Amino acid sequence: MLGLEFENSELQDKISLLADSLLRTKMETWNFGESVGFEGLMLASDALDRPELEFFLRGWLRGWAARRYPFRRLDTTIPGHAAVKIALKYKDDFIMEALVETSNYLRTREKLFGVYKTWDRSPLLRPYGGTSLSPEHSKLLASPPAGVFIDCLHFDPPFFAALANAVDDRDLMDDAADQAVSYINRLQDPSGFFWHFALEGQEANFGPSWGRGQGWALLGLVDVIQEIQSSLWQKDFTSQLEVLHAAVNRLVNYMVSTQQEDGHWSARVETENPTPEASTAAFMYVGILRAANLGIVHFEAIRKCIESAFGATLASVEQSGLLDPVSAAVMACTEPSHYDFVPTGFMVPWGQGPALMALCEAITHD
Repeated sequence: MLGLEFENSELQDKISLLADSLLRTKMETWNFGESVGFEGLMLASDALDRPELEFFLRGWLRGWAARRYPFRRLDTTIPGHAAVKIALKYKDDFIMEALVETSNYLRTREKLFGVYKTWDRSPLLRPYGGTSLSPEHSKLLASPPAGVFIDCLHFDPPFFAALANAVDDRDLMDDAADQAVSYINRLQDPSGFFWHFALEGQEANFGPSWGRGQGWALLGLVDVIQEIQSSLWQKDFTSQLEVLHAAVNRLVNYMVSTQQEDGHWSARVETENPTPEASTAAFMYVGILRAANLGIVHFEAIRKCIESAFGATLASVEQSGLLDPVSAAVMACTEPSHYDFVPTGFMVPWGQGPALMALCEAITHD
């Protein structure tokens, strides 16, 4: 596939390692990372013919559905896109009912810049690396305002779009498309990358070209596009699809142009930080390949990039199954250098999940 050379048996061994290691990570109900963790395990279930992996996810979702009250702000990170697929596959009305109720709750939140607020009080940190904050940014740290974060482009919009198709809800699809477009309007830089976050009352955005953030954005956009294009209302979303396609093209072009020779990207893409963020290569392989499969970008234009990204991902999977180096949760910081110094070496779902997705996609397209 695409000039990649590997033995399927070797690839399946690494998929097994990643799947088993992902089951040992600290996935939560819910927090950042479960979406790619769930999607990775769903793909591995098919690739390895291990239905117990998908049964595990269904059982988790039924357990959550039974104890879903009271809803809370972190429900925005629910692996909703994957959950809808599981509910449909197993005709599980109990899970589907809980997903509808969750979407209703999430849509009661106030909007900021046209996007549902991620946080009413944003989780700002002092910068890793020891850089001092300016007086203005110190005030933001002392009393953080509400904010919207690019990670959630992979949560709410794909969830709403998949659920809209599942329950035949046109208004929900409208909301999915509007949310995706609003993220683009506020957080995509003209050069193509997405800023990490925006804060209420602040004209500027923060967190330029965070590598893993570009992965969250790309997968979310591609999922929304695929859901809209497979919906009953595709023709009604022509203008939104044009915006989404253009955003994907800008992002892919930016990432292709900034990829390092070894196939990786720095933790902050615009820097030459010697320590890469391995999850970014995995995210990019999956997201760019899916964009090509949807006809949004041309295979020949991205072939070299994704071949190199896949090679980097494969080489970064250790014998223990750990994808390394992958950073801890970056949280958020108004100082750009923060992203260069977040500690690495962690087995976390936002590393294991994208790697598992990438290797499974490679087998699928072999």
